[in-house]
Amino acid sequence: MFNKRETQTSGALVVRFTHHEETDIHELTFLESSRRSAEQGLAYVTQIFEAATNESRLRLLLDMRQSGLLPFNSVITAGREWTRRVKVHPTTRMVLLVRQDAALSLLQPIFSFMRFGHLKLHIFQGDRHAEAVAWLLKEG
Repeated sequence: MFNKRETQTSGALVVRFTHHEETDIHELTFLESSRRSAEQGLAYVTQIFEAATNESRLRLLLDMRQSGLLPFNSVITAGREWTRRVKVHPTTRMVLLVRQDAALSLLQPIFSFMRFGHLKLHIFQGDRHAEAVAWLLKEG
């Protein structure tokens, strides 16, 4: 059982959101690499965090295999604003699921720059969805 929401902008589907209730994993699938997609994904993450408390434990899976990496400038700008605006920062495990050819060396500095001390991040390449879910479900 899960909740599924899709967001459309200008008639084009840009982000698919699924909350897997049995595992409490929030999965966002990005369908295009655009500023619009980055903003919509961040809007979903904001809703998730605003419904949480500091004692919550969140699990997020961001699947960018179809879209490719999101535009770096959009992610950095929106992420800095988000960290100032969102007041609740629960312990969070996050997976980035990216294409096999993604420039992984560019991803880690972005998250380090944003200083998410409450965040444990792991990046999986290619068709490793099941492995990503298993990592999210680990304790600690």
